[in-house]
Amino acid sequence: MLADVLAGGDASRLYQGLVKGKTMALNIDSLFGLTGPFEYDGPTLLTLFALYKPNIKVDDVLAEIDAQIAQVVKDGVADAELARVKTAMLADWNNSLESFLSRADTLAKYQALWAMPRSRIRYPAGSRR
Repeated sequence: MLADVLAGGDASRLYQGLVKGKTMALNIDSLFGLTGPFEYDGPTLLTLFALYKPNIKVDDVLAEIDAQIAQVVKDGVADAELARVKTAMLADWNNSLESFLSRADTLAKYQALWAMPRSRIRYPAGSRR
């Protein structure tokens, strides 16, 4: 969930800070390597992708990212922001299961790789907490 707080769409902290606020970047996004936010429960590599403007130095972008992360460490995440992120993540999950092929692929992956029960596809871990 922290990845979405930081870089999960237009309302995320990094998007608001780097793209809208300081206009240092054109876009920012987070990636989880070969998994997604609902497919792995444990430590994993988080990659931040920032498409920054040509007149901006990469060190300035990294400093702003570090400052945003430090702010989360210092102040935490407000309940309202966390609720917004949870709702958006659950909506993304449900939207990803709209097509039959995507739903079948997800069921097959969960069964083959993690032997997870079929009911797991309905409610991602942590979405109801």
